[in-house]
Amino acid sequence: MDPKTIIGSETFKYFVPAMGGMVTVTPFINIKYILQTTPSDKVKQELLGRVLKPYTLWKGLPVNMLLTPAIAFMGLSGNFMQRKWEAHQGAPLNPVQRIMNMVLAGSLVSLAQNPMDLMVINLNQPGMTLNKVIYQLNPHNFMRGYILTAARESGFGVGVYALVGEFKKYMDSNLLAGMSASAIVAPITQPIDTVKTEYQKDMKGETIKTIRQAFKKVCAEKRLMKGLLPRFTTITVFSATIAELTDQIKKLEQKL
Repeated sequence: MDPKTIIGSETFKYFVPAMGGMVTVTPFINIKYILQTTPSDKVKQELLGRVLKPYTLWKGLPVNMLLTPAIAFMGLSGNFMQRKWEAHQGAPLNPVQRIMNMVLAGSLVSLAQNPMDLMVINLNQPGMTLNKVIYQLNPHNFMRGYILTAARESGFGVGVYALVGEFKKYMDSNLLAGMSASAIVAPITQPIDTVKTEYQKDMKGETIKTIRQAFKKVCAEKRLMKGLLPRFTTITVFSATIAELTDQIKKLEQKL
């Protein structure tokens, strides 16, 4: 298979940008988890420890990289469903329809992403290793928090694959488009993500048995919007990285 065929494939166009985006945002994801799960009096100490050992900011990167196919599949499935939808109605999707399309794609992808999130969240717990986390996974908790993951990923997909495209019609900057999309999506998805993290970090459901309990706990501790800045940064950088790499791939394809 020649390089032009590979680079021109839909799989390549979605997989490579998603992979680059994941490498870039892993430190921000870990910082967000620290802010969401660490007691307030220990946050500075934990963050300082990560800064003094920068490689720990990429803790869980191998697991995060396993999410790359899921994220790429979200883009691929969204693109596939969009083409089918447009063919059915005989006209391009309007912005509302594009958002609805990505909500469906995000819900589908969450079936694969939810267990990965469980692993990454618990890898950031003190004394946890990949082997210990995998050992705790079982059929009963494998999809723990799926509804929350689906809600968050739907919002994430809307930001990365729908809103960025809309904003780029009015601004010639992937970074500004990513920031604009993140400004809308991050505040909406942050509370969902915080409750999800609280619920999923107790993999066995020993203290947090229901989503409602997790919600009440984070509200009582005033942590519902904790980690908003890292989440805003994550969505901004991820969206901008994907958009930029996609543009560069298109330019490379034209040169071949």
